[in-house]
Amino acid sequence: MKVASILASIAVVSLAAGCKKKESAAPGGLVASLKALDAEACACKDQACAAGIQDKLITLSKANQEPEEADLSVLQETQAHLDDCLAKLNPRVVSYVAMADEVCACTDAACATKVATKLKVWIADLKGKKNVLSHSDFNVMTKVGTEAGKCLTAFGVPIPQ
Repeated sequence: MKVASILASIAVVSLAAGCKKKESAAPGGLVASLKALDAEACACKDQACAAGIQDKLITLSKANQEPEEADLSVLQETQAHLDDCLAKLNPRVVSYVAMADEVCACTDAACATKVATKLKVWIADLKGKKNVLSHSDFNVMTKVGTEAGKCLTAFGVPIPQ
């Protein structure tokens, strides 16, 4: 997915800061539309389907620049669930989540250092690729990476860059 597309899809809910009440451009309301998209995303079985969902998410975001403030909490929860469903379809994200889980299961610095080395290799490989992460992938990896960072830090192991 192109970087511009990812930026355009930055969570529908993040666009709401300081917005006034506005009627949703999506039939059935933004919450209903995002929940339907979430159900569709969680039914996806491959990355092609996930890419189609990302395209629909961008369209929904563009049509709903000012969501209802009262809807923000449910929109954020729904977006996070949708992100989790789509991220499971990207092998790069799956491997990252597995390494994050592995480092947080460590009981000593030697284990954490070993996983940090794997993460360095993974990061180097990712840097060599272009446009391999969707917005949903990025959201999930940020959440998981924050926790993995805490686990590494607990053992005094530097967070791989």
